[in-house]
Amino acid sequence: MNTRCPGRRWCVGLVLGSLVLWIGGCESKESPSKDKESTAASDALTAEGGTAEPTAAPTFELPEADVSGLPIPLQRRIGAARTAARREPENPRKIAELGALYLVHGPPLAAISCFQRATQLEPDGFSWWHALARAYERDGKAGQAIAAYEKVLALEEKYIAEGKLPAPSVALRIRFAALLIESDRGRAESLFREVIEVKANEPAAHYGLGRCALAAGQKDEALQHYRKAVEVRADYVPVRSALVELLEEMGQAEEAAEHRAKATAEDRILPVVDVHEMNLMRQGFNLEVLVSDAGVLAQRGDFARAEQALRGAADVDAKGVLSRHSLGLLRVMEGKPEEAATAFRDVLERDPEFTPAKIGLARALGLLEQSEEAEQLLRDVLEAEPTHIGALRQFCTLMAAVDTPDKALPICTNVLEAAPDDAVVHYQVGDFLFGIGLEDDGLKAAQRAVEMDPELTAARYTLSVLLTRHRDFEDARVHAEEALRQVPSFLAARLVLIDLLFGARDFPALIQCCREGLEYAPNTPRLLNALAWTLATCPVADLRNPEEAVELADKAAKMANYSDDGVLDTLAAAYAAAGRFDEARQRIAEAIQMAQAAKQPLAVRKYLARQTLYEADKPYYEGE
Repeated sequence: MNTRCPGRRWCVGLVLGSLVLWIGGCESKESPSKDKESTAASDALTAEGGTAEPTAAPTFELPEADVSGLPIPLQRRIGAARTAARREPENPRKIAELGALYLVHGPPLAAISCFQRATQLEPDGFSWWHALARAYERDGKAGQAIAAYEKVLALEEKYIAEGKLPAPSVALRIRFAALLIESDRGRAESLFREVIEVKANEPAAHYGLGRCALAAGQKDEALQHYRKAVEVRADYVPVRSALVELLEEMGQAEEAAEHRAKATAEDRILPVVDVHEMNLMRQGFNLEVLVSDAGVLAQRGDFARAEQALRGAADVDAKGVLSRHSLGLLRVMEGKPEEAATAFRDVLERDPEFTPAKIGLARALGLLEQSEEAEQLLRDVLEAEPTHIGALRQFCTLMAAVDTPDKALPICTNVLEAAPDDAVVHYQVGDFLFGIGLEDDGLKAAQRAVEMDPELTAARYTLSVLLTRHRDFEDARVHAEEALRQVPSFLAARLVLIDLLFGARDFPALIQCCREGLEYAPNTPRLLNALAWTLATCPVADLRNPEEAVELADKAAKMANYSDDGVLDTLAAAYAAAGRFDEARQRIAEAIQMAQAAKQPLAVRKYLARQTLYEADKPYYEGE
């Protein structure tokens, strides 16, 4: 397969020293990018009305709210928003901006008043109605929220027809349907099924359908939907809780026990990422959203905008801990360890027990080659919290950096002894040990995790990766296939399996694996590229499909803006297989130029060899 086959990146996320996780040092949230839907929605911040249509009020007074307990910068921001709304009382945007701040930081009633006024001023303001629905929902006024959501759906249809929104919102339907389960089960079920038609494997929609079926006394159907939700998303905790309760009611204690360890008491339908909600929270300066946005921007290398987001977060961070900790992470990513260390020490002065800052400081100190202080910090954390995975990850990274990986083994052993029956801890420790060169110990821990919990998909995946790196390809394939049997939508496991199938020259299985993956993720460039390459270059003539390969490769190339040399190599191979050699020569020349600029000599040599074939009007086939 070409050098940019998606399966080649199977180890991303497992190697030590990878990108630091943003919030809390042990979790990262991904904030949605501003696509057409979010941009259109942000042009008018949502608002709801108590009825389907608002009635114009003869006068409107801006709601007052006690904000004296908020941080001074946030009080000033709210005051400025009130002043702006007072100066432009007929401007729905200004009033909704104040409403967003009240919704996030003040009483919902004040937000409701603002959003109601925005809908009166602009009755067709999609975003005002959406915000109003959320405000009613947050205030516990389900009936009024339902009426507002009805208006949102009607306006969404209008906006889509006018090209102002790209497509119906899955998140909106899930959120609305969840409100309707008790009062209008038929309508709720209809909305959930609308989601399934668009996104067949959306776990929240299956969970919602299960709730509807259970409300109708249809336990078998509910069980089917709950199982589907867990199959698609293994970490969907709320549905596991529901599964446990239902299975116990149905006398299936054994299966219930399998889910109980992964369940919590939480019982709500979690919508997919809601861009309208995220825009509303940004407008209201929600601390967690601003910090999450900063993390996403930093990962993209947009450090200036990330810092800007953190300045906004600092204004609303009463304790000053989360925003300053995130600033430290940003400085690490910028390659400024001294400034990072200062930020983390600032956090610890405010909260000496904030563990993520200790871990962050240890990382910064390691980069500054102050390894003794860094090591002691991490030992202190692990002594207090023996199974803290974030601290252990950083400890292993540090020991590898100072070329003393053996010092990590007793620490990892202590962690395993502190959690002898925790399969999650075992496979994570196995990953760390393998990553610092202690391969036998790492494999042993990961294998033990699978023995303890054969249904733990993440452990199967990790073991398949470690076995691949250990060149035990046959067993690696077994575990990758089992991970996909458990969760067919698990993209990372599928990419591992694709690479293994290619190495084994099992082209029929490889093609099937790619096609199955595209059913779950139809716009994944790596899957498109892998299938296109195989259909174009497979040595078995009956399995080749040059025309489809061109279509798939061109789609992947467009998604990469024709700037990925590996994808262009695939596109060239597809053109050559289809007999379109002029286009093949053009694309392989572009791939060579890109690879040369990126200083990738191995790729250049492969591309040049294929270019020679195309110059002679010959296609490239694997192994020939």
